[in-house]
Amino acid sequence: MLIKEFISKAEKDYMIATLLKHYRVQNVKVKYKSMKDFANYNVDSGTLELSSKYKEIKPRQLNDFLITMLHEIKHAIEAKKY
Repeated sequence: MLIKEFISKAEKDYMIATLLKHYRVQNVKVKYKSMKDFANYNVDSGTLELSSKYKEIKPRQLNDFLITMLHEIKHAIEAKKY
């Protein structure tokens, strides 16, 4: 396995931070946890919980990762309305 086969943690963190900033979602913590789903936005704690499956992302998984992030960011936006 080559290191370049994976998106680096710095690149992944940058993507998440950029998406949160673009959609003006503030005060969201991001953490990894073992879970059945790929991600979850916890409204009570304001935490975007990512499955530990996303600790390493192969380039072919990038599209699914971005779709999942956008989906969870939508939940964060909706939660901020109330």
